[in-house]
Amino acid sequence: MKKTLLILSLIFLISCSKNPIHSKDILPRGEFIDIIIDIQTAQSLLNMKADSTIDIRNIKLKAYSEEILKKHKVSEKQYNKSVDYYSADPDELKKIMGEVVKKLNKDVS
Repeated sequence: MKKTLLILSLIFLISCSKNPIHSKDILPRGEFIDIIIDIQTAQSLLNMKADSTIDIRNIKLKAYSEEILKKHKVSEKQYNKSVDYYSADPDELKKIMGEVVKKLNKDVS
């Protein structure tokens, strides 16, 4: 989970421009949060398994991510566009990640 938060943090730090266009290819905020939560959960579960190499975990995470996107009926292209869109606004991305952390912590409690 820390790695993904770090990666997302780097993405929004690198992003400088805001994308004012909100097209049908951009996931609604709540749906985007739900997908990130599912991906974070999958990554955490994979990281707990000490019997796998990092390469195997990455392969499994990619497969799990594909299944998560199917579950949410979202294409990889749509998800990636949404990541780019929300990453263009660091304040919004920070709020989104804050909600993700809150919901994950709530689920753990």
